[in-house]
Amino acid sequence: MQGANIVDIHLTSDFFIFVTDQGHIEYFGVEEWRTSMRYKHSCGIRGVYCDIGGARACISDERRRLHVYCPAADELCPVPPAGDSPWDLRGVIWDICLSDRNVFIVHRDEAIETYYYAANSINGSHVDYVATTVILADQIPLILFSGDAFCYVAGGR
Repeated sequence: MQGANIVDIHLTSDFFIFVTDQGHIEYFGVEEWRTSMRYKHSCGIRGVYCDIGGARACISDERRRLHVYCPAADELCPVPPAGDSPWDLRGVIWDICLSDRNVFIVHRDEAIETYYYAANSINGSHVDYVATTVILADQIPLILFSGDAFCYVAGGR
């Protein structure tokens, strides 16, 4: 990883997770103080959006694609865009409810797109698009709990 620049980080209770502009995804064990998992993507990475424990992460790359990375299986699963336009996201939020832990939202300026990550199926792991919810321009999703997105609005409206 010499010469690589860290472009995004995420910290959980167990891992310091970081991604680089050269496509490296690294899970560094905080308790063991060593690398636990390392993955090399085919191109540079722009952002990492992990669930609360770091068991799943959405990775946005420089080709404007979105993937779900599962470090336990060491696999990358593509996320299908909801429309015809390439990914132009503001963020990804994973559901924190244990029964809905495979649900995540991708938020843009004008909408929230809901997805489901199926880690185990007869066709292998895949991501399914569920629905799009239109939001106001000044709403910012903060948390996803049991399928409900709670948003921040300037001025507390």
